Amino acid sequence: IIDEKSAENKKLIEEQKSIKDTLVSKQNELDKEVKEVNKILADIQADVNEANSDLKHIKSEAEEWQEQLNAITNAGSIDHSAFAGVFAWPVPGFTNRTSEYGERWNRQHAGIDIAQSGIAGANVVAAASGTVTVMFNSCPPSHNYGKKNAASCTYKDANGNTRRCGGGYGNYLYIDHGIYKGEYYRTVYAHLYPNSITVKTGQKVGKGQVIGRVGTTGSSTGYHLHYEIRHGTKSNSLAADNPMKFY
Repeated sequence: IIDEKSAENKKLIEEQKSIKDTLVSKQNELDKEVKEVNKILADIQADVNEANSDLKHIKSEAEEWQEQLNAITNAGSIDHSAFAGVFAWPVPGFTNRTSEYGERWNRQHAGIDIAQSGIAGANVVAAASGTVTVMFNSCPPSHNYGKKNAASCTYKDANGNTRRCGGGYGNYLYIDHGIYKGEYYRTVYAHLYPNSITVKTGQKVGKGQVIGRVGTTGSSTGYHLHYEIRHGTKSNSLAADNPMKFY
């Protein structure tokens, strides 16, 4: 009987060992398959990352081509003739005004604010032919956001100094148009998108030429173009006037 029990126990031990060996083998195979699956997933993720990178590159190239196409398309409407007192609308396709010329918040608002849905990044064009006389394009991309108060319009430059971006105008430029009926005329375009200004100081521009894009730099509560028309008999003393008088 003892020999029989001993033989049975030995058989059971061998069966358990065989089962264990089988389980270990299966686990090893499973681990191997998991590694293979993880490698496949990693390869897929790498392909996705590469595809996303390619997509960004393609999108960037598409935007560059679109800008060139816009410039080419716009070129036909650019008027390089002498200023004749007539202004083009500065943001083609966007006419809604959220703030008018005149007193606002207990101070004089020297121009009009043009803003509506979809205007972010829209082209801004020269309202008339002339020469770029002042240009500020140093507001960083991190500063392009809606501010609630003037204090939040400041940022630190590379030397740690506090700067008020564009004196509140953000990225902006002036275009002087020359004399019409004895008065000098100038237009002002403010809160432009970071690095979007396409012209330089001293450059001659034509009426309808793209000069930048709508942003929200400086003391701005959201994407819009602050637009001014200034004129006077002395070139160094031009007063702001209601732009809507000229449209």
